[in-house]
Amino acid sequence: MHAWTRLAARTFGGAFGRVPAVPEPERGRTDAGGGIELSWLRWPGPAGARPLVLLHGLNNNAWAWARVATLMRAERTVVAVSLRGHGRSTVPDGGWDLASMAGDVLGLLDAIAPGPVDLGGHSMGGKVAPRVAAEAPGRVASLSLADPVPPSGFNPLLRAFPALVDAALRPERGPFPDRDALLAAMAVPVYLRCGDATDLRVWEESFVREPDGSYRHTLPEPAPRALARRALNEDITPMLAAVACPVLLLRPSLSVAFLPWETAAMRRAIRGLAVRTVPGDHTFIHTNPFDTAAAMRPVLEQ
Repeated sequence: MHAWTRLAARTFGGAFGRVPAVPEPERGRTDAGGGIELSWLRWPGPAGARPLVLLHGLNNNAWAWARVATLMRAERTVVAVSLRGHGRSTVPDGGWDLASMAGDVLGLLDAIAPGPVDLGGHSMGGKVAPRVAAEAPGRVASLSLADPVPPSGFNPLLRAFPALVDAALRPERGPFPDRDALLAAMAVPVYLRCGDATDLRVWEESFVREPDGSYRHTLPEPAPRALARRALNEDITPMLAAVACPVLLLRPSLSVAFLPWETAAMRRAIRGLAVRTVPGDHTFIHTNPFDTAAAMRPVLEQ
């Protein structure tokens, strides 16, 4: 799957493959309640502007948004968050469901951003974000959903063949016997195509070193399957009527998340949904940050 996407990348166009140098962010961990601490990266921006808070996808971490954050920091303070079990956030024994993840995000917002925020989410984060907006409409001024898992759950193709999701995640899971193997494995995931310092941070943030020198993923089994099989297939469509802010759907030119009729279903569920296409594949927030940031700006300015 990664090799096929890499071949397709030659046709994407736009600013695909162009990346900015990412300045070092502030790093922190915040008590989100319920024994969960969420780790975050922050790029400070102008005082008085609404913060932009960004959520990543399954098996990833806050660094996935670092390039977009770099391009937006002149306009906003940008906070990229690692969800529970990901990056350097708390790894709980359970709670692998949308309600728990949305509750974590609301707890974080209560601690670091008492006013309304602009909220963005990619893939799994793009399903957590609208749940946050539905549960607390006054806290979210806009939503930017980057190739999200659809509100009704995975499309029939991915439901029928869950091994496709497993195959996409497998190269990113490890474990790896040593650091050389960890670094060599970076060549497989299609979104780590630049091999720069930011790619390395995205990759390393998802692993922890064991006493024997091996590396394992921070998100433990069986969490990935629990999230992919159950949480992400939860139908939150009825909740979307409570979303009161502008919503932008960012779709890449190559996506397995959405089938053609699912965009129409999302338009029916979310009043005034805006849709923009960004050149790239499912990981376009990392591989095409310039076009991603440009597509997000109009909804952030509302």
